[in-house]
Amino acid sequence: MTEYKKAVTAIDELEAAAAKLAEDCSDENLAKADRVIDDYLNFKHKLEAQFPQFTKFRQKAAEKDPDKQTYGPKMLQNVQSLIERYDELYEIHEERMKPLLSHMAAEKQAMNEREKARLERALAENEEERRKQQRAETEKEEREREEALKRKKEAEEAARLLQEEAKKKQEDAAAAEDAARDAALLSAMERDTKSAEGARGAAVESLVRLAQGTKGEMRDALDALMELLSAIMGGPEEAHIRVLRLGSEKFRDRIGKFPGSVLLLRSIGFSLSSLEGVRDILTKVHGAAKVAELSEKELFLVLQEPSVARYDEWKA
Repeated sequence: MTEYKKAVTAIDELEAAAAKLAEDCSDENLAKADRVIDDYLNFKHKLEAQFPQFTKFRQKAAEKDPDKQTYGPKMLQNVQSLIERYDELYEIHEERMKPLLSHMAAEKQAMNEREKARLERALAENEEERRKQQRAETEKEEREREEALKRKKEAEEAARLLQEEAKKKQEDAAAAEDAARDAALLSAMERDTKSAEGARGAAVESLVRLAQGTKGEMRDALDALMELLSAIMGGPEEAHIRVLRLGSEKFRDRIGKFPGSVLLLRSIGFSLSSLEGVRDILTKVHGAAKVAELSEKELFLVLQEPSVARYDEWKA
């Protein structure tokens, strides 16, 4: 569509709008001022939008140089007629509509601006309230997480303390049991030594006690003792073989639990010793760190290496 045809269409619409506004501007219809003002503002906007195009029409229609003229005689007449229609509409706006409606339009625009500003403030307040609630919810969730974590840590700490307490009770009970067992063993060894008349008497009494058990127990005890003595005879220079820790599970299970077995070892020549008495021997074999883990209350049976100077006495 050419510029001219577009302009014709626009002028037709403006003339129709002007006629409608002329009717609406009666005193009766002014009661509907909002609708009239909206129509007026729309008319004004469209009229002003055509101003640049009609300025171009005027310039081309006013050209006197035949070489520069754009329009032929008939087109020039049509353009001039269209310009007159535009000017007439512009005059209606300036002389009739503007004095009557511009003040009302300005007030409505101001009211619209105020309403727009109010809505924007309301939206901003709502957004701020939403963010405030969101922050409050986030802070609440964070507090709940911290409280849950605190309760979890407290429960874990309480469970740990209970476990430590239970472990300590078990350790104390085991230590008391060990101490009682060692004391009973020591007492029994002292009684055995006192009741036996010399080494031969102790040996006989220990064998009698072993015989009082079942055949299986006696065989197990004698096997363990023979294995121990064979190891000592096979490596007499190995001092650690001749050191037995009374509190060790291995010793108790294989030898110490059988009646008379400890007395037999005493009759062979094993003597009771504290940790201090065998520290050097154990340190050479196991190292100082390992020996440091042992309790000072530990008791040992030790078979001292026979002295060559007392060979005849030991042989007898």
